[in-house]
Amino acid sequence: MKDTHKQIERQRYDRKAEPFLERNATPELGAAGVPVELRPPYEEFERRIGALVKPRDVVLDIGAGMGAFSTSARGEGRFLIAADISPVSLRVARQRAAEAGVTVCAVCADAERLPFRDRSVDLVTAAGALYCLDLDAVSREMRRVLRPDGAWVIVDSLDDSPVYRLNRFIGYMRHRRTALALRNMPRWSAIEGLREGFGNVVIAYHGVLAFLLPILKPLLGAARAGDVVRAADRGLRWLRRWAFKVVVVAQHPR
Repeated sequence: MKDTHKQIERQRYDRKAEPFLERNATPELGAAGVPVELRPPYEEFERRIGALVKPRDVVLDIGAGMGAFSTSARGEGRFLIAADISPVSLRVARQRAAEAGVTVCAVCADAERLPFRDRSVDLVTAAGALYCLDLDAVSREMRRVLRPDGAWVIVDSLDDSPVYRLNRFIGYMRHRRTALALRNMPRWSAIEGLREGFGNVVIAYHGVLAFLLPILKPLLGAARAGDVVRAADRGLRWLRRWAFKVVVVAQHPR
């Protein structure tokens, strides 16, 4: 059943990616391509990558899709790999990277069963991919492919807030989301459970009040609305399990 849902996702992402193959310009890469009011978790994601990556590292982006974050670790002789189950998305990812002057090796593969040797990757990144995966299975695979002291950096959504869960259900009813996205979005307990398999895990929660952005944005503008939500994250840490986004750094034990 899980593989059936993955095939549905693959077909969906193939269809979404096809129009971009015919365009001369694709959306901006990285956090810069995210609306300013929603940007903070993606900016932290990129900062964490920048703090961990070293010259000549092998960097693997799993669930890469159209490569929005596959070039986040570019530079200094690093070897960048984008892995996804959607071949059309990977074609767009290579195209976007080439437009940015970066070489990305595209590998069509399931992140739970990667075609890489044990301890062959220095850094793994994942942006918005966890709902397509079994978290326990992909965590084991990350520990297998990562070298000692390697790290897995994640930015993703959480499914604990009733507001965000309702919004996803509405999206599903309007055929904007799939059943897998509705049922398999990671929960707070699953993210915290990553601490059991990795030597060191740092977790940051973002957007506790992000559901207010549709109200705040027309009143304050996008940037100031984002500032209000960011200030709420600092002052309402006790509500972190209802956050909209989470950024995780999970480091492989020696």
